[in-house]
Amino acid sequence: MSESLARVVGANCRRIRTGLGMTQDDLARYTRYLGLRWTASKVGDFEAGRYAPTFATLLIVLLALNLGAEDSPDEGGDTFPGGVTLADLLAGNGLISLTDALDVPGGQLADACRGERLTLTGPGPRGQVRDGKYSLSLRRPGPPRPDEIQAAAKGLAKLAKDMQPFIDGVAGVLQRSGLTERRLAKQLGMSDTDLATASFLEWKSTFSEERDRRAGPDANQQKRGRISRELRAELGKEHGR
Repeated sequence: MSESLARVVGANCRRIRTGLGMTQDDLARYTRYLGLRWTASKVGDFEAGRYAPTFATLLIVLLALNLGAEDSPDEGGDTFPGGVTLADLLAGNGLISLTDALDVPGGQLADACRGERLTLTGPGPRGQVRDGKYSLSLRRPGPPRPDEIQAAAKGLAKLAKDMQPFIDGVAGVLQRSGLTERRLAKQLGMSDTDLATASFLEWKSTFSEERDRRAGPDANQQKRGRISRELRAELGKEHGR
């Protein structure tokens, strides 16, 4: 009997998250830093296997878990002393169903994430058939080739470059934030950085800047108050507040 990849990844995410002492709200907040508009409810769907993840989503969740580990008092403690890896998210004791015709042992899939080569082996050119499905085994490769190392380095450099506008944008919003934003963050139970991140994701500006833009230069106190309530509602809707 096999499980879907979504269920395996979701269960592992829940195990890792709780092992790090993170709540679903915590994980959702870190994913929002990285551009996903997740709430605690969305994290719950992901962990229950109700959300089929793309590879990009897996990487965002992995980064979010590691951010949480770094922010924890013991930086991950004894559970993940070297940080959370993609193999940790994909590990499993049973079979993982990749397609209707292909099951993969969870341990072997995790090993593949550690750099081992995943191949079809067994009788015939396509491997061994078990219960109408192909099984898999692994062959250990040699050390990475120079071109593979170069490709990985280019990929990491591109990821860092792609993330830089987001990082700079949040930093700019945080720098321009004032007393209004600090009071609002306290009222919402958010840190100043959390509010700056949420504001950048929503409006690419601070709360005050967006309020003044919508209200217009001649707005009275009543209109500014109404706009402020609307903006707070938008933050609550998109970011679980």
